Amino acid sequence: MKNEKGLELLDVLIIILIGAVIAAIMVPKIKGEKKKKIMDRCRTQIRALSEAEFRYYKDAWRSSLPSPDSLAKLDSLATAAKKARKKVSFTLPDTINVVRVFTDDINKLKEYLPSWAETLAIDGKCPLDGKNYIFVVRDSLFFSITCPNGHGESVKGILSWEKK
Repeated sequence: MKNEKGLELLDVLIIILIGAVIAAIMVPKIKGEKKKKIMDRCRTQIRALSEAEFRYYKDAWRSSLPSPDSLAKLDSLATAAKKARKKVSFTLPDTINVVRVFTDDINKLKEYLPSWAETLAIDGKCPLDGKNYIFVVRDSLFFSITCPNGHGESVKGILSWEKK
């Protein structure tokens, strides 16, 4: 039996091997958790931007509604036409052509973010690598927001990760 102080080479190798096994188990788990956090943050941003699109749409729709004065004018023209029992030709005021639009301008959307998203740093970019979200906007009928890294998308407010 040796009475030496310190570690022998075999003891050092066993300690290194145990450390390597622990690292091999923990590193993928930590990386997976990091990826999940980034994906969750990305999806939260997409959800907030999708809600902002609908708020923007509602506000743009309200501001394009005809004024009470223009409606009264149309009403009086229609009443006069009925009394005269003849066809009256008139052009509709511009305010009657209700414009309903979505936007792909992130700065405009920031004004319409829901209250729960005010603390988030929403910049229209995926937190993974900073690539801009892909916005596809067509008048009042369609909008989509897609992450370029495949974390998810919102098509007309329907979130891809919540589909069944």
